[in-house]
Amino acid sequence: MSSNRPTVPRIQSHYFAWTAGNMIVFPADKHRTYFAIEDDDAHDLRMWVGANPSADIEEWWSIAQQHVFFEHGVYGPIYFTEPGGGGDDIKLISNLIETPTEEVLPT
Repeated sequence: MSSNRPTVPRIQSHYFAWTAGNMIVFPADKHRTYFAIEDDDAHDLRMWVGANPSADIEEWWSIAQQHVFFEHGVYGPIYFTEPGGGGDDIKLISNLIETPTEEVLPT
């Protein structure tokens, strides 16, 4: 018997923190069919999707105090940081088990 009910993706909930002057980087070779971000503090969390993030953090996408959902997924490297080089944290939901690295901000 087949069902026409939509399937629910297997999702993982994650929490990551990083130190001042750094960013966290999610792998480039991953296709996330479901990806959601929550930033519930007053810090100006910034995001860059794709290779070669700009050294000017002000050019990154600001998602401070928002919930962002990528309904059609997101592929490639994803970078998160905070302007001024402050440390921060992020909560996200992904269909993948995410293991980012912490790297120095681009110059």
